[in-house]
Amino acid sequence: MPPNERPVKQRSAARVLLQDEAGALLLFRDTDPGVPGSSWWMTPGGGIDRGETAEAAAVRELAEETGLVVTVDQIGSPIARRTVTHGYSDQITIQAEVFFRMTVPRFSVSMTGHTEEEQRTIVDHRWLSEADARASRLPVWPADAYELAAATIEGVLDLGEVEESTVPVS
Repeated sequence: MPPNERPVKQRSAARVLLQDEAGALLLFRDTDPGVPGSSWWMTPGGGIDRGETAEAAAVRELAEETGLVVTVDQIGSPIARRTVTHGYSDQITIQAEVFFRMTVPRFSVSMTGHTEEEQRTIVDHRWLSEADARASRLPVWPADAYELAAATIEGVLDLGEVEESTVPVS
């Protein structure tokens, strides 16, 4: 679909920087079916449902996408926020995101809770060190995931507006 004809979807989302004790992040390898060969790594997380808090969404998304069951108290408070524009082959998504950070023992991921769309587009998951992620030569979204996971943050860091796209927005 030509860039100027793609529908625009706006939503809020919660994302989780889920790391093991060695600092490896759990990342999913996603694709854009409209762009053959496209692929990138992304953190667990997704849309915040109507009436749901960001914390509750992060807890729900972790359970659905990874099989890890945690509580709102365990997920804690957001560490960062941003507005991201994703240009895909079939739509543009403008997403107000909040990020949470958790360190957990490495576990075996269950993807049985993935939606039909996630089952079509997510092709892999791995616990990746920053060096391993770089060696994969695939982009990591958010691009600063490893810096955020390691940062000492007081309050909520405002990351501003960014674009992460398989098909640029303009």
